[in-house]
Amino acid sequence: MKATGCMDSRIVALRPDWSAGQALKAFLPGNPQWLPVVDDGIFQGLVSWESLLAVDAEEMLFNQIKSKHVVAYPSDHWLSLIAHLAEASSGLLPVTDTDNHYLGAITPKSFLHVYGEAAVFQQPGALILLDLDKIHYSLVDIARIVESANMLVLSAQISSSLDSRRLEITIKVNRTEIRGLVAALDRHGYEVKATFEDEDLRDSLKKRYDSLMSYLNV
Repeated sequence: MKATGCMDSRIVALRPDWSAGQALKAFLPGNPQWLPVVDDGIFQGLVSWESLLAVDAEEMLFNQIKSKHVVAYPSDHWLSLIAHLAEASSGLLPVTDTDNHYLGAITPKSFLHVYGEAAVFQQPGALILLDLDKIHYSLVDIARIVESANMLVLSAQISSSLDSRRLEITIKVNRTEIRGLVAALDRHGYEVKATFEDEDLRDSLKKRYDSLMSYLNV
């Protein structure tokens, strides 16, 4: 999943020669409170809805452009996009090429929509949550155990606090019957904290995903 596949087609690019009044009409309910400004295909910066409300409707838009911003490039991996979105306090992540040509913009909602459809709901399987000491972590070893049970690791996520010696590893495998795999992991000394099999997993994730998307629509 790359940046160009996550762009929100509803985002309107403003022109620097527009007035504040013209630009305000482009801000739609539920959309970000910042919009990109593009001049002859070149990305200029961002303008906020709040800043436009504070000036005369006839003021030219270029006076309100904020040039400091975070951008993504077309080939950026989805892990980079998460970091960029977290850094972008505007809630809008412009996508440009290396010559600053504007290609589109990503919003948290558009990113989550693509990520959710591609990675969470479309592939059947089960989740396994492991707990282990950092010094014993080896994804190669975990993958080997999974493959020995005739399964594949579809994804793996690792979480840990900086001051902790423990890791929580969530792996998704491509099978729904995982009792044999859980037993194999236990034999190899891995503590299985929880498992989520296909139907329960898909229902739970779908509900949480729908709730999050509903929140982002507010």
